[in-house]
Amino acid sequence: MLSVIRLFSVFFKQDLVKVQQLMTDGKLRASMMLTHTFDFNTIGEHYQEQVVNNKGLLKGIISF
Repeated sequence: MLSVIRLFSVFFKQDLVKVQQLMTDGKLRASMMLTHTFDFNTIGEHYQEQVVNNKGLLKGIISF
Protein backbone atom coordinates (compact mmCIF):
# COMPACT_ATOMS: atom_id res chain seq x y z
CA MET A 1 0.00 0.00 0.00
CA LEU A 2 2.84 2.40 0.74
CA SER A 3 4.17 2.13 -2.81
CA VAL A 4 0.74 3.18 -4.12
CA ILE A 5 0.59 6.15 -1.77
CA ARG A 6 3.97 7.38 -3.02
CA LEU A 7 2.49 7.78 -6.49
CA PHE A 8 0.08 10.44 -5.29
CA SER A 9 0.59 13.91 -3.91
CA VAL A 10 1.25 14.79 -0.31
CA PHE A 11 -2.28 16.13 -0.06
CA PHE A 12 -3.75 12.80 -1.13
CA LYS A 13 -1.66 11.02 1.50
CA GLN A 14 -2.83 13.45 4.19
CA ASP A 15 -6.45 12.92 3.13
CA LEU A 16 -5.99 9.16 3.14
CA VAL A 17 -4.56 9.25 6.66
CA LYS A 18 -7.53 11.35 7.84
CA VAL A 19 -10.05 9.00 6.23
CA GLN A 20 -8.34 5.95 7.72
CA GLN A 21 -8.46 7.53 11.17
CA LEU A 22 -12.15 8.43 10.83
CA MET A 23 -12.89 4.86 9.78
CA THR A 24 -10.85 3.45 12.65
CA ASP A 25 -12.74 5.71 15.08
CA GLY A 26 -16.07 4.51 13.66
CA LYS A 27 -17.02 8.00 12.50
CA LEU A 28 -16.95 7.08 8.81
CA ARG A 29 -18.11 3.89 7.11
CA ALA A 30 -17.34 2.80 3.57
CA SER A 31 -21.07 2.58 2.89
CA MET A 32 -21.33 6.35 3.50
CA MET A 33 -19.08 7.00 0.49
CA LEU A 34 -20.63 4.57 -1.98
CA THR A 35 -23.25 5.99 -4.33
CA HIS A 36 -23.65 3.16 -6.84
CA THR A 37 -23.23 -0.61 -7.03
CA PHE A 38 -22.73 -2.39 -10.35
CA ASP A 39 -23.04 -6.07 -11.15
CA PHE A 40 -19.87 -7.54 -12.64
CA ASN A 41 -21.78 -9.55 -15.22
CA THR A 42 -23.62 -6.55 -16.67
CA ILE A 43 -21.32 -3.57 -16.10
CA GLY A 44 -19.95 -3.76 -19.64
CA GLU A 45 -23.41 -3.30 -21.16
CA HIS A 46 -24.01 0.05 -19.50
CA TYR A 47 -20.50 1.27 -18.61
CA GLN A 48 -20.50 4.43 -20.74
CA GLU A 49 -23.94 5.54 -19.55
CA GLN A 50 -23.79 4.53 -15.90
CA VAL A 51 -20.14 5.20 -15.12
CA VAL A 52 -18.45 7.53 -17.62
CA ASN A 53 -21.37 9.90 -18.23
CA ASN A 54 -22.89 9.68 -14.75
CA LYS A 55 -22.25 13.01 -13.01
CA GLY A 56 -23.87 11.70 -9.80
CA LEU A 57 -21.38 8.87 -9.39
CA LEU A 58 -19.01 9.55 -6.52
CA LYS A 59 -17.79 6.10 -5.58
CA GLY A 60 -19.06 2.92 -7.11
CA ILE A 61 -18.33 -0.71 -6.46
CA ILE A 62 -18.58 -3.71 -8.73
CA SER A 63 -20.14 -6.69 -7.00
CA PHE A 64 -19.14 -10.23 -7.96
